[in-house]
Amino acid sequence: MRDAEKLASESLERVFWNPRLGYYKLWSGKSGEEVTYLNPTIAYGAWFGSLPNGHAQAVLERLATSQFLSDWGVRSMSLEDPRYDDTS
Repeated sequence: MRDAEKLASESLERVFWNPRLGYYKLWSGKSGEEVTYLNPTIAYGAWFGSLPNGHAQAVLERLATSQFLSDWGVRSMSLEDPRYDDTS
C-alpha cells in the first residue's frame, strides 16, 4: 500500500469508525460535534475493498436490515433515524 493510501485508511479508521455503534459516522467537525447516523454510501467502500474486512462486514450487515432495505432498494437513511419522514 502506498504511503498516501495507508495514511488515508488509518485516518478513516481513527476519525470515523465508531466502535460503540459498529459503523462509520458520517461526519466529525473540528469542534468535536459528530453526525453518527449510518449513511448507505459507505457501502461503496466496503464493496470495493477500501475498508477493513471486519468493519466492512459490520456495515453491510447493518445495511442489509429492514431498517434500510425496501422493495425499491436501499433507503438513504434508516427508519430509526429521527429525521426519517415516511411522507417525504
